[in-house]
Amino acid sequence: AEAINLPCGLLTVISGSAQIYNHYYKQVEEMLSKYKKPEMDYLDAMGNYIIQLNKGKISVQLLHPQTNMELERFESASARELYLKISNAAPVNAQHAMYLGYELHKAELALQKGLEYVQDRPLKW
Repeated sequence: AEAINLPCGLLTVISGSAQIYNHYYKQVEEMLSKYKKPEMDYLDAMGNYIIQLNKGKISVQLLHPQTNMELERFESASARELYLKISNAAPVNAQHAMYLGYELHKAELALQKGLEYVQDRPLKW
């Protein structure tokens, strides 16, 4: 980029024969331990949840897992009230239930403190 006086950008390499030689194993392991984050699968066969703040309440939409059409909507200013409504409405796998509890708590804190809430992002204090 410097040679042709252009700003640096992203580089994507697609290889059908990626190789890691023995003398690079330790370096690759260090890079993976530092940069690779475990992927959490929150997809639930019963549907996906979108959490937002709307007019002084926490709004949760249950979306169909294939079509993303809204199946149900839950609203309250209380995370506890919402998780009780959601858990009584449809079965949710344990990992997804824990994730929803965490996100509902964040949304309730944001609502109480007047903060912006964005699902899957840390609160900005």
